[in-house]
Amino acid sequence: MAIQSCFGSKLVLIVVGIALLSSCGESEKTNPDLPEEELTGQEIYLENCASCHGSDGKLGLSGAFDLSTSGLTIEEVKKVLNEGRNGMPPMKEILSSQGKIDEVAEYTIELRK
Repeated sequence: MAIQSCFGSKLVLIVVGIALLSSCGESEKTNPDLPEEELTGQEIYLENCASCHGSDGKLGLSGAFDLSTSGLTIEEVKKVLNEGRNGMPPMKEILSSQGKIDEVAEYTIELRK
């Protein structure tokens, strides 16, 4: 009985973890009437990143790093956005241009203030 209970608990944790990870990067559009090219770095962050990192960068859902305490340089942030990291998908596959990635990187640096 204890083995079944342990297995059941682990299965629940796995299912919850998958659900949380799959929700990262999926948020409501902050301004659905504007095409991505016209969205600011903050709006793009809120649509694609806040579900795991939080609107202030401190949420840490699904293992997301607390962006308010990050010591990464702007170039390192851009690399993480382009390539992804741990459970975070590469943003270059989501965003239309390197310019938008740069805007999101600059916004994440502002979260440290």
